[in-house]
Amino acid sequence: YWFLQDFLHIVHPEFIANNNELFIFGESYGGHYAPATAHKVYQRNQQSNTNPDYKYLPLEGLGVGNGLTDPYIQYQHYIDLAGDWCTQVLGEPCVNEASLWMMNASLPSCLIDIQACVLDPNGLGCLLARAACNAGQLMPYQFTGKNVYDIRKQCVGELCYDLGKVVDFMNLPETQQAFGVPQQTWSSCNMLVNLAFMADWFANFDTYVADMLNGASALNSTTKSIRVMIYAG
Repeated sequence: YWFLQDFLHIVHPEFIANNNELFIFGESYGGHYAPATAHKVYQRNQQSNTNPDYKYLPLEGLGVGNGLTDPYIQYQHYIDLAGDWCTQVLGEPCVNEASLWMMNASLPSCLIDIQACVLDPNGLGCLLARAACNAGQLMPYQFTGKNVYDIRKQCVGELCYDLGKVVDFMNLPETQQAFGVPQQTWSSCNMLVNLAFMADWFANFDTYVADMLNGASALNSTTKSIRVMIYAG
């Protein structure tokens, strides 16, 4: 939120001049941070008339693509993807019968752990959910070597795609100079940063989306709703 404040009001005010509108988009894990960021802007805008620290940002919409927003709902359907949907598209399941059985058998405990995590984000349930849900629902598919983003393809490279040219480009001195950053080694995925995000992996962010869609506000009953686009594929 504070980055957007400085970026749009101090560094590049021209971006929100002339009635330009602000849309916040995210994909994948952005199903967490895009709704959270948009909702923070949404809340602070309601207070912008009474608190000078909260400068108004012209938020008009939120978009989430293939996002992890409500793990309790979404984790129930990995087995549908690996079984029924793969059969419809490819003519056969993406995993074998033993894997389908394991996914089905492990799902109830996974959902219990997710609920426990939502109730106590700092509790043991979050650790159990990461172990039970990801091992039981994600790994059977990952072990097949199929692309986790496109079931029609096999994985190539650490993140299922060959990003070698991107890595080379991002590590060019002239590229990093253009970004205004000190010389450093850029990687396509920093696993230490990735690990830090795991703490709220199973948190539920769909209430933020509903709040903005409905225009609900404890501070201002006349707050307008925000357009939201959820897309998958």
